[in-house]
Amino acid sequence: ESARRAAAGECPGWFRIVAEVETAASEAERAFRTLETRSRDRAAAAASANANPHDREVASLQSQADVEAAELEARREEAAVAEAALATAQRADSAFGTRGIQSYLFEGALGELSARVGEYMDALTGGALAMELRPAAVGEPHGGSTRRRRRGRTAGGAEGAGAEDEDGGDERAPPSVAAAEKIEKVIFAQSHDGERVQRSLRQLSGGERRRAALALALAHADLASARSGVGCDLLVLDEVLQHLDGEGIARVGALLRSLPKGTVLLTSQADS
Repeated sequence: ESARRAAAGECPGWFRIVAEVETAASEAERAFRTLETRSRDRAAAAASANANPHDREVASLQSQADVEAAELEARREEAAVAEAALATAQRADSAFGTRGIQSYLFEGALGELSARVGEYMDALTGGALAMELRPAAVGEPHGGSTRRRRRGRTAGGAEGAGAEDEDGGDERAPPSVAAAEKIEKVIFAQSHDGERVQRSLRQLSGGERRRAALALALAHADLASARSGVGCDLLVLDEVLQHLDGEGIARVGALLRSLPKGTVLLTSQADS
């Protein structure tokens, strides 16, 4: 039929119908796309209406919290390193402080000094008195609530076991430092039955205190010479015979003559 009409000259009408059909199809396609776009917009609007309005702020805060958590973890690692370094420093301080190597060396020197004092005390008292030097217990109070400085002029200018004078100050010392500086002087006297009895320094007579001071001074001099490797052939003693009786003076003289000294210079009162 189309061919017949085409042959009869009806081609322009056919083309018009085709054009109208194509136009209708194009408009239908546009309408479908518009409908699809509106459908997507409605779906997006519905989803936006159902969503939490604070989601964006929550996400921002969560990101900030993650950053701060990472920084906190880094600070914890730095703190762990610092604590390890502090522990090492504390161990070193304990080892090289007053309770470590210093205490070890101090007690070794004190033992040697105590042995020398014992020898001199035996020679000066004939075994009637003995003295031991002991380190004070760590943490023991030093002279009560205030720190006292002991001073006593004895033979050779050394500190003696005798006079104790308060320095007038009220300087408080830390317990560990005070304990490290304190030395206990323990006196033993031989009773009539041969038993050793501990006595206080305050119970000693003036002559006994003088002999104890001399023993300490000579022991200090020996220890200093032995530890330093420097010897001295001269010994100077000032007022070492004060308060001594005849026996005490004889024992001091015998001890001084036995010392390996080339010269002993002794000053004393005229009556002694």
